[in-house]
Amino acid sequence: QLSSRVAMAKIVVTVQKMTGEETVIEVDPQDKVSDIQNVVARDMGVPHLCQKLWINNGTGSMLRRANPGMGRKQEEIIAFLKPRDVAEVKAFARPPEVVYQMMFIVNYLLQTKSGEDNGWVACKRMMADTRGFLETLQQWHTTVQDVQSCEVEKAKKIVDKLAEDGKWSRKYFDRVSLLCGVLFDWVELAFKMHKAWHR
Repeated sequence: QLSSRVAMAKIVVTVQKMTGEETVIEVDPQDKVSDIQNVVARDMGVPHLCQKLWINNGTGSMLRRANPGMGRKQEEIIAFLKPRDVAEVKAFARPPEVVYQMMFIVNYLLQTKSGEDNGWVACKRMMADTRGFLETLQQWHTTVQDVQSCEVEKAKKIVDKLAEDGKWSRKYFDRVSLLCGVLFDWVELAFKMHKAWHR
Protein backbone atom coordinates (compact mmCIF):
# COMPACT_ATOMS: atom_id res chain seq x y z
CA GLN A 1 0.00 0.00 0.00
CA LEU A 2 1.11 3.53 -0.64
CA SER A 3 0.91 4.47 3.02
CA SER A 4 3.54 1.85 3.90
CA ARG A 5 6.37 3.64 2.08
CA VAL A 6 8.20 6.15 4.25
CA ALA A 7 11.54 6.66 2.48
CA MET A 8 10.46 9.90 0.78
CA ALA A 9 8.38 12.95 1.69
CA LYS A 10 4.73 12.28 1.04
CA ILE A 11 2.52 14.01 -1.51
CA VAL A 12 -0.88 15.11 -0.23
CA VAL A 13 -3.77 14.31 -2.58
CA THR A 14 -7.37 15.39 -2.02
CA VAL A 15 -9.99 12.90 -3.20
CA GLN A 16 -13.51 14.13 -3.85
CA LYS A 17 -16.37 11.64 -4.02
CA MET A 18 -19.49 12.25 -6.11
CA THR A 19 -21.34 13.01 -2.88
CA GLY A 20 -19.05 16.02 -2.40
CA GLU A 21 -17.27 14.40 0.52
CA GLU A 22 -13.51 15.00 0.45
CA THR A 23 -10.75 12.81 1.89
CA VAL A 24 -7.02 13.44 1.99
CA ILE A 25 -4.51 10.68 1.31
CA GLU A 26 -0.71 10.70 1.21
CA VAL A 27 1.26 9.07 -1.62
CA ASP A 28 4.88 8.85 -2.69
CA PRO A 29 6.35 11.25 -5.28
CA GLN A 30 7.26 8.40 -7.64
CA ASP A 31 3.68 7.10 -7.83
CA LYS A 32 1.79 7.55 -11.08
CA VAL A 33 -1.71 9.01 -11.19
CA SER A 34 -2.98 5.57 -12.20
CA ASP A 35 -1.38 4.13 -9.03
CA ILE A 36 -3.23 6.66 -6.91
CA GLN A 37 -6.50 5.94 -8.70
CA ASN A 38 -6.07 2.22 -8.10
CA VAL A 39 -5.57 2.78 -4.36
CA VAL A 40 -8.59 5.10 -4.17
CA ALA A 41 -10.71 2.56 -6.05
CA ARG A 42 -9.52 -0.32 -3.84
CA ASP A 43 -9.39 1.29 -0.41
CA MET A 44 -12.17 3.87 -0.71
CA GLY A 45 -14.52 2.13 -3.12
CA VAL A 46 -14.54 5.03 -5.62
CA PRO A 47 -14.37 3.83 -9.27
CA HIS A 48 -11.81 5.51 -11.55
CA LEU A 49 -14.45 7.34 -13.59
CA CYS A 50 -15.97 8.83 -10.45
CA GLN A 51 -12.71 10.16 -9.03
CA LYS A 52 -11.65 13.78 -8.90
CA LEU A 53 -8.14 14.24 -7.51
CA TRP A 54 -6.12 17.31 -6.56
CA ILE A 55 -2.40 17.31 -5.84
CA ASN A 56 -2.00 19.83 -3.03
CA ASN A 57 1.78 19.93 -2.70
CA GLY A 58 2.99 18.01 -5.73
CA THR A 59 6.54 18.24 -7.00
CA GLY A 60 7.35 19.35 -10.53
CA SER A 61 8.49 15.84 -11.45
CA MET A 62 5.22 14.31 -10.30
CA LEU A 63 3.15 16.80 -12.25
CA ARG A 64 5.30 16.19 -15.33
CA ARG A 65 4.42 12.51 -15.05
CA ALA A 66 0.74 13.39 -14.74
CA ASN A 67 0.82 15.65 -17.79
CA PRO A 68 2.02 13.31 -20.58
CA GLY A 69 -1.48 11.95 -21.14
CA MET A 70 -2.84 15.46 -21.56
CA GLY A 71 0.20 16.42 -23.60
CA ARG A 72 -0.39 13.57 -26.02
CA LYS A 73 -4.04 14.56 -26.24
CA GLN A 74 -3.05 18.12 -27.06
CA GLU A 75 -0.73 16.90 -29.80
CA GLU A 76 -3.48 14.70 -31.22
CA ILE A 77 -5.93 17.60 -31.27
CA ILE A 78 -3.61 19.76 -33.36
CA ALA A 79 -2.44 16.87 -35.59
CA PHE A 80 -5.87 17.03 -37.21
CA LEU A 81 -5.00 20.44 -38.70
CA LYS A 82 -3.00 21.34 -41.81
CA PRO A 83 -1.07 24.56 -42.51
CA ARG A 84 -3.76 25.51 -45.05
CA ASP A 85 -6.32 25.62 -42.21
CA VAL A 86 -4.20 28.26 -40.49
CA ALA A 87 -3.60 30.12 -43.76
CA GLU A 88 -7.35 30.34 -44.31
CA VAL A 89 -7.84 32.21 -41.05
CA LYS A 90 -4.71 34.28 -41.44
CA ALA A 91 -6.01 35.53 -44.79
CA PHE A 92 -8.88 37.42 -43.17
CA ALA A 93 -8.44 41.18 -43.50
CA ARG A 94 -11.32 41.67 -41.04
CA PRO A 95 -12.08 38.39 -39.33
CA PRO A 96 -15.45 37.55 -37.76
CA GLU A 97 -15.48 38.67 -34.14
CA VAL A 98 -15.41 35.12 -32.77
CA VAL A 99 -12.34 34.30 -34.88
CA TYR A 100 -10.63 37.40 -33.56
CA GLN A 101 -11.51 36.47 -29.98
CA MET A 102 -10.32 32.87 -30.36
CA MET A 103 -7.00 33.93 -31.81
CA PHE A 104 -6.55 36.44 -29.00
CA ILE A 105 -7.16 33.69 -26.44
CA VAL A 106 -4.46 31.58 -28.11
CA ASN A 107 -2.25 34.66 -28.34
CA TYR A 108 -2.35 35.05 -24.57
CA LEU A 109 -1.74 31.35 -23.90
CA LEU A 110 1.27 31.38 -26.22
CA GLN A 111 2.40 34.60 -24.51
CA THR A 112 2.80 36.52 -27.75
CA LYS A 113 3.61 39.81 -26.11
CA SER A 114 2.75 42.18 -28.97
CA GLY A 115 -0.84 40.98 -29.20
CA GLU A 116 -2.47 43.49 -26.89
CA ASP A 117 -1.08 46.49 -28.74
CA ASN A 118 -1.48 45.43 -32.34
CA GLY A 119 -4.77 43.55 -32.51
CA TRP A 120 -5.36 41.38 -35.53
CA VAL A 121 -1.96 42.32 -36.98
CA ALA A 122 -0.32 40.58 -34.02
CA CYS A 123 -2.56 37.53 -34.40
CA LYS A 124 -1.58 37.28 -38.06
CA ARG A 125 2.07 37.61 -37.08
CA MET A 126 1.57 34.75 -34.61
CA MET A 127 0.35 32.62 -37.52
CA ALA A 128 2.93 33.86 -40.04
CA ASP A 129 4.71 30.51 -40.15
CA THR A 130 1.65 28.29 -40.41
CA ARG A 131 3.53 25.04 -39.86
CA GLY A 132 5.56 26.51 -37.01
CA PHE A 133 2.36 27.80 -35.40
CA LEU A 134 0.87 24.31 -35.37
CA GLU A 135 4.08 22.86 -33.95
CA THR A 136 4.05 25.47 -31.17
CA LEU A 137 0.49 24.51 -30.29
CA GLN A 138 1.42 20.83 -30.21
CA GLN A 139 4.40 21.43 -27.93
CA TRP A 140 2.71 23.93 -25.60
CA HIS A 141 2.39 21.25 -22.91
CA THR A 142 6.20 21.07 -22.62
CA THR A 143 6.34 24.70 -21.46
CA VAL A 144 3.08 24.96 -19.52
CA GLN A 145 5.01 25.41 -16.28
CA ASP A 146 6.43 28.68 -17.65
CA VAL A 147 3.13 30.17 -18.79
CA GLN A 148 2.31 33.16 -16.63
CA SER A 149 -0.97 33.00 -14.75
CA CYS A 150 -1.75 36.62 -15.63
CA GLU A 151 -1.76 35.71 -19.35
CA VAL A 152 -4.06 32.76 -18.69
CA GLU A 153 -6.41 35.03 -16.75
CA LYS A 154 -6.61 37.41 -19.71
CA ALA A 155 -7.54 34.48 -21.93
CA LYS A 156 -10.15 33.30 -19.43
CA LYS A 157 -11.79 36.73 -19.34
CA ILE A 158 -12.43 36.48 -23.06
CA VAL A 159 -13.79 32.96 -22.63
CA ASP A 160 -16.07 34.08 -19.80
CA LYS A 161 -17.50 36.87 -21.94
CA LEU A 162 -18.08 34.50 -24.86
CA ALA A 163 -19.75 32.04 -22.49
CA GLU A 164 -22.06 34.79 -21.18
CA ASP A 165 -23.10 35.50 -24.76
CA GLY A 166 -23.72 31.80 -25.43
CA LYS A 167 -20.81 31.61 -27.86
CA TRP A 168 -18.31 29.42 -26.01
CA SER A 169 -18.99 26.00 -27.55
CA ARG A 170 -17.25 23.73 -30.04
CA LYS A 171 -20.32 23.75 -32.27
CA TYR A 172 -20.33 27.54 -32.44
CA PHE A 173 -16.69 27.76 -33.52
CA ASP A 174 -17.04 24.86 -35.96
CA ARG A 175 -19.47 27.00 -37.93
CA VAL A 176 -16.83 29.67 -38.37
CA SER A 177 -13.71 27.70 -39.30
CA LEU A 178 -12.09 24.30 -38.80
CA LEU A 179 -9.10 25.94 -37.07
CA CYS A 180 -11.25 27.72 -34.51
CA GLY A 181 -13.28 24.59 -33.79
CA VAL A 182 -10.14 22.59 -33.09
CA LEU A 183 -8.64 25.43 -31.07
CA PHE A 184 -11.70 25.33 -28.82
CA ASP A 185 -10.68 21.85 -27.67
CA TRP A 186 -7.02 22.91 -27.44
CA VAL A 187 -7.85 25.90 -25.23
CA GLU A 188 -10.08 23.85 -22.92
CA LEU A 189 -7.26 21.35 -22.39
CA ALA A 190 -4.67 24.11 -22.01
CA PHE A 191 -6.64 25.60 -19.11
CA LYS A 192 -6.79 22.21 -17.39
CA MET A 193 -3.07 21.63 -17.84
CA HIS A 194 -2.15 25.06 -16.52
CA LYS A 195 -4.39 24.55 -13.49
CA ALA A 196 -2.68 21.23 -12.78
CA TRP A 197 0.71 22.93 -12.75
CA HIS A 198 -0.18 26.12 -10.93
CA ARG A 199 -2.89 25.06 -8.47
